[in-house]
Amino acid sequence: MLTVAYYRNSIDEDKQKTSLDTQQNLAYETAKNSRLVIDREYADPKTSARKTEISQRVQFFALLDEIKRGNVKNLLVMRRDRLARNYGQHMAIYRIFKNHNLNVIFTSAELPMNYSASGELVESMLGAANQNEAIKIVSGLSQGRMTVANQDKNPGGRYPYGCVKKDVDNKDVKNKEETDSYKVVKEEMEQVQLMYKLYASDECKSVSDVVRKMFELGMSNRKSKPWEDQAIRNILSNPAYKGKRHFNFKFINGDVWSNNPELNCVGEELWNLVNKKLESSSRPRKKLDEIEINFLLKDFVFCALCKERIKTTKALVNNEICGIYRCKHLKVEKNQFESLLINHLNHHLNHIFEDHWKKLLTYSMQSKIASIEKWIKNLEDQMRRSNDHVSEFTVRWINGVLSELELEELLENLEGVKELQVFIESRRKELNKNLELLEKYKDEKREDWFVKLSLDMDSKQLIPLLKETVSQIVFLENGIRFEFKHPYIKEYTEILNESNNS
Repeated sequence: MLTVAYYRNSIDEDKQKTSLDTQQNLAYETAKNSRLVIDREYADPKTSARKTEISQRVQFFALLDEIKRGNVKNLLVMRRDRLARNYGQHMAIYRIFKNHNLNVIFTSAELPMNYSASGELVESMLGAANQNEAIKIVSGLSQGRMTVANQDKNPGGRYPYGCVKKDVDNKDVKNKEETDSYKVVKEEMEQVQLMYKLYASDECKSVSDVVRKMFELGMSNRKSKPWEDQAIRNILSNPAYKGKRHFNFKFINGDVWSNNPELNCVGEELWNLVNKKLESSSRPRKKLDEIEINFLLKDFVFCALCKERIKTTKALVNNEICGIYRCKHLKVEKNQFESLLINHLNHHLNHIFEDHWKKLLTYSMQSKIASIEKWIKNLEDQMRRSNDHVSEFTVRWINGVLSELELEELLENLEGVKELQVFIESRRKELNKNLELLEKYKDEKREDWFVKLSLDMDSKQLIPLLKETVSQIVFLENGIRFEFKHPYIKEYTEILNESNNS
């Protein structure tokens, strides 16, 4: 079994650039002192454990997979907060470790991880403390950024299009902390002005028209790629281009407007005109946030190109809201993709039914018969105890030492024995009926026994069936691969490639 180490830092700023090196050095030193050899190392740089789901932390997710497979014996990690900054995630990770009796070795001063009942209580408190500490850190950072924004300076964060980060290592910059950290790019601001003028004109009825015109004029974004609807929509709705930047600082209810006249390239009047037109044309988009879409396959799909799980999103296509499975390289419409999977899965299950229907029938009926036999045995044991009780009371009644209260109890027990006898008889009839069915159909296949899966089924019923039958779905460069489980062949995987034209 493996000894592994895990490292994580949240940001790539100077104060955390050495964090991964520090964690690694501590792991090496601890392994040396414990006479252990680190077989594998997992690292998630620039990854927040507070905001990021476990499945999106690529290296940690891979580590958990190895632990679940029973391949890891020892885990070296600096502190608990490297594993999780979120209470729910902390306890979920703890229970995985507990289930696989993982030996967690902290490389800095930290309470040992204990898998007893009291240990779980301690982990619960430590998990809550880590979450509160993360909130305090973010609140402190937000407070500082809000102060900077209130002074009409740049508090950091994403820069509007038309601005780039200033080279803070330049000798002309004397105070790196206080200077505005961006500079305006004239050519990009001219593109922004053109977008506003096009959208405000009668020539463009929609954002898509602006996209088309920008393409016809040979205009492209910073990455030399054609402009897309959402990017232009974001620019048209950004108040930065009338000289006002809006910041919302989490955890401290900080809502700040900063005056930045150097960004004012369209003016208040044009900005208001464009946004009035945007609002009137974007009413259907408000519905997008209100619609809940149930993605059946979100836990099954993996991209071989991105090396991570597929993301899900919603989109408005021809005024119709639809779900999208997407990654950096591919995207496919939800209903089309899920229908494709269900068709292939039905084919796979029908194939199993055709080849193994007798075994399936026998297993199903024998499971039911075993359940009934267990019921009968329990009932017979219960009736035997009741009979013994009745016999004891009867002897005392014959000897005249039975009280009136005990006599009533005797009569109740006699009635209970009769009911048990009737119930046992009904279960025996059910057992015999199932035995007759098994004998009758053991050599006869019936098509109505195979029920096809459908997207019309209740998702609460369909999702557990998918978990039992689907191994994983992989996005490839030239298609989609469906991998299914097989009930009788160990580690069997049926693979079907489907061309992806999306």
